[in-house]
Amino acid sequence: MLLVKIEKYKQSPPSDADIKTAMKRCNGTVSSIVQDGAGTKIVYFTGDVNHTVFQNTLQLVAQGGQMSWLFHWGDSGTLQSSAQVGVAGSGYSITIRNNSQIDNSRAIVFQQDPETPSEVASLAWLSKMCHKNTQVTYNWTLNFNFVWGQNGNLKPGVSYQAGGSIPADLTANNQVTLDYVDGGFEFGPTSAGPSQGSLLIHESDNVPGAGNIDQGSVGIGMFGKGTFVRPTQPTGMSGGIQFGIHPEYWVAFGSYEEGEVVDTSVLYYPEQVMFSGNMFHADCAFDGQKWSISYS
Repeated sequence: MLLVKIEKYKQSPPSDADIKTAMKRCNGTVSSIVQDGAGTKIVYFTGDVNHTVFQNTLQLVAQGGQMSWLFHWGDSGTLQSSAQVGVAGSGYSITIRNNSQIDNSRAIVFQQDPETPSEVASLAWLSKMCHKNTQVTYNWTLNFNFVWGQNGNLKPGVSYQAGGSIPADLTANNQVTLDYVDGGFEFGPTSAGPSQGSLLIHESDNVPGAGNIDQGSVGIGMFGKGTFVRPTQPTGMSGGIQFGIHPEYWVAFGSYEEGEVVDTSVLYYPEQVMFSGNMFHADCAFDGQKWSISYS
């Protein structure tokens, strides 16, 4: 049985009636809708439903704003928590195949996290040119890092200008302090933070904040590259920004290069990739209208 999991992002999931209406307009038939907690609905359906068209139609029917909800597509055999990140050090890969007529565009992998604060920007994590009838493959291991950048003006399409990156983990090295010394940013040594499973960044009182022309950006990454950053702002040792770790992988085509702030509204058909069980490779083929994703 096919399903789509609709999670609260900016708004709670829409009504059952609106979901059924949107599904019907996309040539799908709802079999059942299950409330899975206060902010999630799981919709079981049949039919060849274009994921992007359904999501756009539902926003129109339910009068939702952009990114009102998060969508997770799958079937009853593969559904699992999108918060699962796997085992540190595990190797993953994604192959993106451009079987469409879209040319001179980049194959992009980026991450989203519904629990990050609004001032945190999502970056184009992996990006390469992928002409029509070609493919690119990305390989990475599940290792984390702290990053800082020289640009605090984090608008869509603007690079955070990577400046520094140091390794991190979710237990013994999940806390760090960012300093600003002699006109430049630098990380101090990592240590064990108060909450295992998350990454915590303190920003010293000397760090340039809002209104300062030297304001930069700071955040976290994976496999040595930035994934989420925000403009620098002094927090002192008693404060800081904490990143919970429940990344969602997304693929799309667009013009963003690695390290640029992503605006999903200008990407070609962003689609979520959901690894499950012992599946570590995703083969993602785009035909110009929809994605076909298989796992191995």
